[in-house]
Formats: sequence, C-alpha cells, structure tokens
Amino acid sequence: MNLSAQTPEPVDLAFPELLSEFQNIRDFSMASDGTELFFTAQSHLGELSIIVQAIKKNSSWETKLFLPHSGKYKDLEPFLSPDGLKLYFASNRPFKNESEIKTDFDIWYLERKSQDDKWSDPINIGTPVNTEFHEFYPPVAANENLYFTSDRPEGKGKDDIYKSEWNSNSYKTPISLSDSINSEGYEFNAYISPKEDFLIFSGYDREDGLGSGDLYKSTRLKDGQLETIPKFRHYHKFR
Repeated sequence: MNLSAQTPEPVDLAFPELLSEFQNIRDFSMASDGTELFFTAQSHLGELSIIVQAIKKNSSWETKLFLPHSGKYKDLEPFLSPDGLKLYFASNRPFKNESEIKTDFDIWYLERKSQDDKWSDPINIGTPVNTEFHEFYPPVAANENLYFTSDRPEGKGKDDIYKSEWNSNSYKTPISLSDSINSEGYEFNAYISPKEDFLIFSGYDREDGLGSGDLYKSTRLKDGQLETIPKFRHYHKFR
C-alpha cells in the first residue's frame, strides 16, 4: 500500500495483516518527520471504528491499536497537531461520569510532552466546541486554531465547516466560515495548513461541482479571511 501525505516522499506502508483484517482504512495523519502515522480502521458496515498508530522503526512499520476502549466506542478521523504533541479525533465515547454511549460525536484529544513520551488519556475538548450535535474531523493550525465539521442548526447548511480560535487557555465560540466556503449543502472534512494560508475541504453536490463530491481549495486574502475564489480568478479545484 502506498500513501502520500504532507511529506516530501511517498510513504510505503507494509502491514497486510492489518489491512486484511479491516474492510475500510481511512483518515490518516502523519508526523512531519514521516516516522509516525495514525489512521482509522473500520469494519465493512462501520459498526467497528478504531484508531491505529503506526511507528516507523528502521525500514519497517509497527502498528498497534491506539486508544483505550476503541471498538467499544467509535473513534475516527485522527489529526496530529503540527508540533506532534496533540492528537485530535472524533468519538461517540461518553464522559467519565456517564455510562451510556453518546448519540452524537464530540471532538477529543490526547497530549504528550514530547514525541518520546506517553500519551495522556483521552480528553473531551468540551464547550463551546462540542454541543449536543455532531462535531467531526478536527484539523488544527500551528497556533492551535481549530477547524471542524458540524451539523448544528445555526449553520448555513446541512454540514458546515467551523473555526474556533485558541486564546492561550481556551477556545472561543466557533464561527461558521463564510458563504464562500459553506453553502446550503454539505461542506466537511477540511484540512487547514499550519500557517492558515489555505484550506482544502470537501463539498457535496454543489452547483459548481464536477461530481457528487469534489475537493476545493480556499486561500487567505489580505484581510485575513479564507475565501474560495471564483473560477475566473485564482480558483483551484481538485478531484
């Protein structure tokens, strides 16, 4: 299996036993030095969803199931922060004082002091990011500003991409990105560059789409806003 990520060279992954065990492999996030990888492994119908860690040692990769209680709860969409010290993910796992699995997905994270240290237990990112509605796919910029997908009713469409700014000790109230990005339909699974100078996101069944789902790129304008530039200007579309 060969995957390409935000690294100069493609990454060769050779763990056929793991790939044969699960029907679906998705949502991978890689450390900047290319030695550590996280991805979602799912059963055919998605009733099992776990996060797997792969570490490169010498010329081979070692894999292991990563999160406690994965399989009992659905964990997916890992995103490793640019400094490699926090791993964000979406899950329907309950809070510590709850016994039942949640009906919605929240954003969680783990942290460590260095790449050689152990990860913490999963931490729910809390309000105002998490709500009674779904929060998914949590990429972060180098300044810890968080971007995520949510279906909360105050959005512009069915799924919107939100931004929550980090103010040194907590996250601010999330804001739905502009209607240059979000529409009445579905926008989801965004990738934000470490410097926040561009955003790549998925759009489903948009009027300017080439298929049912397309990838779009938005670049940062002089006023600091991310905008998807019209086609007759510097508009980029990926399929």
